[in-house]
Amino acid sequence: MYFGAVDFASAPDMRYCTEDAFFCIQKINIGMTADVGIFPRLPYLLPMGLVKELAFTGRRIFSKEPNECGLVNNVFSNP
Repeated sequence: MYFGAVDFASAPDMRYCTEDAFFCIQKINIGMTADVGIFPRLPYLLPMGLVKELAFTGRRIFSKEPNECGLVNNVFSNP
């Protein structure tokens, strides 16, 4: 998910994804600063160290990792 998509994906009370899903804060990869939309929310969903790593590096996390750290409730197979 790129740009604002991860903002919207992290907002609901229940979050799900498919096996091929990935999440990242892409703005850092193109030289933009991330807005305040995602950062107040992510520390409630993820460990602070992971939030900082994603914000500073733009690294992608794939479906297994978000499930293990609590970003998503469940991962489903692709149809």
